[in-house]
Amino acid sequence: PLLPQIFRDRNGYDLLDCLPGLITAFGPNTARIRYNYFQTLSELIRDHYHGACEDWCNAHRVQYASIVPVLRNAHQTRIHVPGTSGGREKIGALEIKGSNGQTSAYRWNPKFAASLAHQTKLKRVFNASHQGTGWSMTLQDMKWIADRLGSQGCNLFTLYGFAYTLDGLRKHDTPPSQFHQNPYWKHFRLFSDYAGRLSYILCQGRHVADIALLDPVTSLWTHLSHPDLGWDYVGSDPDEEKRATRLVGDWAYLMDSLSRMQRDYDCLDPEVLREAKVSGGRLRVGTAAYEALVIPPIANLEPAAFESIRQFHNAGGKVICLGLLPVEDIQEEPSVVEAFSRMTDMEPGRMTRDYRGHELGVHVIQRGNLYFIRTGGSVETNRGARVLGDLLNRILPKRVTVETDKQYSASVLCHHREDAHEEIFFLTNSSHVAFDSRIGLRLPGKLRTIERWDLESGRRYPITYTREGGQVNVDLPFQRFESHLIVASEGDPPKKVAEEVPEQLPLTLGGSWKIDPEEDNCLRMDRFRMQVDLKNNGIEQGWDKPGYSDRRWSFVEPKPFVEQLRGLPSLPSLPFDFPTDDLALRSHIKVPLVCWFRTTFTCETVPAKLALVMDRSAILGNYQVYLNGFRQASNAFRPTFRYDHANVTCAVGRRVFKGKNVLAVRVEIDDLAQGLVDPLFLFGRFAVKRGRNAYLRLTSPVDQGPVNRLDELGMPFYAGTVAYAS
Repeated sequence: PLLPQIFRDRNGYDLLDCLPGLITAFGPNTARIRYNYFQTLSELIRDHYHGACEDWCNAHRVQYASIVPVLRNAHQTRIHVPGTSGGREKIGALEIKGSNGQTSAYRWNPKFAASLAHQTKLKRVFNASHQGTGWSMTLQDMKWIADRLGSQGCNLFTLYGFAYTLDGLRKHDTPPSQFHQNPYWKHFRLFSDYAGRLSYILCQGRHVADIALLDPVTSLWTHLSHPDLGWDYVGSDPDEEKRATRLVGDWAYLMDSLSRMQRDYDCLDPEVLREAKVSGGRLRVGTAAYEALVIPPIANLEPAAFESIRQFHNAGGKVICLGLLPVEDIQEEPSVVEAFSRMTDMEPGRMTRDYRGHELGVHVIQRGNLYFIRTGGSVETNRGARVLGDLLNRILPKRVTVETDKQYSASVLCHHREDAHEEIFFLTNSSHVAFDSRIGLRLPGKLRTIERWDLESGRRYPITYTREGGQVNVDLPFQRFESHLIVASEGDPPKKVAEEVPEQLPLTLGGSWKIDPEEDNCLRMDRFRMQVDLKNNGIEQGWDKPGYSDRRWSFVEPKPFVEQLRGLPSLPSLPFDFPTDDLALRSHIKVPLVCWFRTTFTCETVPAKLALVMDRSAILGNYQVYLNGFRQASNAFRPTFRYDHANVTCAVGRRVFKGKNVLAVRVEIDDLAQGLVDPLFLFGRFAVKRGRNAYLRLTSPVDQGPVNRLDELGMPFYAGTVAYAS
C-alpha cells in the first residue's frame, strides 16, 4: 500500500499537507504528526513484512526468526524468535571504546529482544554473533561475546560465517569464517560445547527482574531521532538535535548503569505496558513481574500507557521518574501532560527549563510511592544513576550484591533465572582485571544446595557458603573475562567434593624462547602500483621488468577496478579523467582495456622453497603473472590447500633473487568489476622485515624470540600454530 493513503486512513488527515513537520517545527501539532508518521510506518513493517513472514511460517509449521530492524520494540511481537546482531566486538572492546551507541539500538542490544520475549512468553532469543569481528578473532573473543550476550538474555547463538570457500572477494564479506580456513577450527568444539550449555541453562525457568525501564520511543520519534539509524537526529533544528541527543544519551546511560549495579531489568515499550496487569503490587506482563518502574526523561507518552502507570502507582507499585516528564501530547485523548502534572505536582514548563538547563544539581522529590529525580541538565551529566542506585537500595532490596577486592564490582554482569525448585545466576567479568569477590544472593531458606556448574566441562561442584538472614554469601575469584554459573537448589547440601584444580605450573613468559611455527610463513602483497595500458604496449616498454620505473603509477589496494578508481584522490598518472558519480563513471570508461599492477619486495636470502599463492578468483579477467620479467605459465599454478581449497600455488624459488624483486600482473579487463581483487602471497621458511623504504624484505627465519610477539619474530602475516620451547 502507498504510505499517504494508509496514513490518511489510519490518522484521518493528509500526510502530504504536513510534510514540513517531518524536518522542522510545524505548529502545535508537530509532535502528533511525527508520532503518527513513525507509528504508521512501524505498523506497516509489523503487519506487511513480519506479519507476512509469520503467516507463511505458521502455515509451514516452522518458526520465524528475524533481525530485520523495527521502529519500535513492541512491533517484534510477530516474530517467533526475536534476535539481534550485536555480538561482534573484540574482547574488551566495549571496555576500551564504550558502547559506541549500541546500548540504545534495537538491532544491536539483546536486552530489547530478550525483554520482549519475557513479556510475550517466548522461550528463545537469538543473536547473529561474530558478524564482522574480523580475521583476528580468537576463541577467547568468542567466549567473551557469548558471555556478554548471555548476561543480556540471549540464549541462542547463531554464529555468522562458516564459509565453504574464501575464494577471491568472499573473504572480505563480514569476516571471519569460523570453518576449516580458521586456525581455531580444530579447537572449535570447546566453544561449541560451552555455548550449548550456556544456551540450555539460560532457557530454564523464567528471567527474574524486579525493574522495568520504560522505552522512550515516542519521545525520540517526536524529536526526529530515527531508530533505524541508531537514533541519529534526522531533522534540521540544532536546538532540537541537542535535546534529542540528550534524551538518547540519558536513556543509554541508565541502561548501562543498571547493568553495572547488578540491577537486572527489562526494557518496557509503552505499547506493551498498556497490556500489563497489576496484582500484588507488581506490574505483570508475560512471565515478567516488576516491583519498580523506572521512567527515563520523556517528552510524551501514549495515554493507554499512562493509565497502566496510574493503576500500578495506585496499587502500591514503585514509580521512579528522572529528569523530564511529558510536556507534549501526541494523541487526541485526555491530556497526559496534565495527568502527569497532577500526579507529581510538577509544572511542565519548570521541568523543561531544568532539564534543558546547565545548572547542575540533583533532588529527589517523593509523592508516596512515586519518586521524581529532578536534575539541572541531563541525568548523565549529573550522575543521576548514583542517586537512582541509592534510592533503589532503600526501597527495593537487591537480589544480587557484588563486593570485590579491587572495586571492580561494576565489571560483573549478572543474569538471574528461577523455576519452582532452583535459582540460576550467570555472572561474568567483563573486564581485563582479575579479582576476588564476595557474591551475595537473596534466596529462600529452602534452597540449601549451592553449586558451581562448569560450562566448559559440564561438571557440577558444591561450593561453600555462609547464610546471613535471607542472604547467601559466596566467595568467588574471577580471572580476567571469566564467568561463573551458580545454581541454588532444594535439598540438603552434598558432602564437599574437592573441585578438580589443574596443576599450577609457574611459568615466566619473559626472555627468549625457541620458536617452531607449524606452517610456512607468509608475505602478504596487498599494495600495488597501477597503470592503464591503453596502447597495449606494456610488454614492449618493459613494464614486467624490475628495472622499469613505476614511480608515477598510482598506489592501489586489491579490489575491483572500479573501486580502485573511486578510491583515488586524483589521477595524475592515468591517461583519462572520469566523473565522481558512479553511474557516469561506469559509462565513461570504455572496456575492454588492459591494466598493469606491480609490487616490489627484497630478499636478503632466498629460501630453498618459495611458493606464490593466490585464490582462483584473486585476479578476474584474462591475466598473466610476471616475476622479475619471467612469465609464469598458467599451468604452473596448481591446486594446493594453504588456507582454503580455492588456493592455487606456483613454485617461484628459481625466479627470486637477492636484492630487489618485482611481481607484475597484466589483466585484460572486460568488466569494471574485474582486475586484481585480492592480495597475492609468498609462502616459505623465511622472516618478514620492514625496511626504511616501502618494501618488505625476506630474511632468514628466526628461531629464538619473545612469546606472542609475531611482528618481532618476522611473522606479521602468519596464521597458524606456533610452538614455543625453553
